[in-house]
Amino acid sequence: MDEGQTAATRYEVLASGTDGALLLACRLERSGRTHQIRVHAHHIGAPLLGDEMYGGSRVVSHPAAPKRVALHAWRFQAPHPSRAQALRLE
Repeated sequence: MDEGQTAATRYEVLASGTDGALLLACRLERSGRTHQIRVHAHHIGAPLLGDEMYGGSRVVSHPAAPKRVALHAWRFQAPHPSRAQALRLE
């Protein structure tokens, strides 16, 4: 595997199922690299539901499974491009 750039993701398990499924809250601590949450989830052995790129053989093939990666942002905060303040979207 190629050496990537440094990135950190904090996560908290909000719920877990008897089948091993987890509901996580994640926060990108540095950088916001492309696929950062997906790569880190795979690395800790908890690939995202529907993630064929990083999920490997643990991707669920069930009629009710989502047709895309189950990754959604509830809150987003970043520096505003023209103001000296943070832009926060919820």
